[in-house]
Amino acid sequence: MTVDQIINFSLLDYLAYKTHCAYLSDLPRVARWELVRRIEEVPPEAFSAKDWRDTVAYLTKTQELGRLADSREAKQALLHLMGGWA
Repeated sequence: MTVDQIINFSLLDYLAYKTHCAYLSDLPRVARWELVRRIEEVPPEAFSAKDWRDTVAYLTKTQELGRLADSREAKQALLHLMGGWA
């Protein structure tokens, strides 16, 4: 089971919490290096592949995510698109 399945706390919620955002809509204004650092700390298996894809879509405005089959691939794609090390 993943965090989002157990307690209904999404990866986006987690990132907002860890970056001290009062609102989820503040996340895109957080410094990219800070988001990348927080994303790197999260094990891919902690959240579902769907949750990782939703996070990629929200933070990068990327829509074609069907090819990201699992959490590990989605995390790598997110880091790559955010300018981090994938």
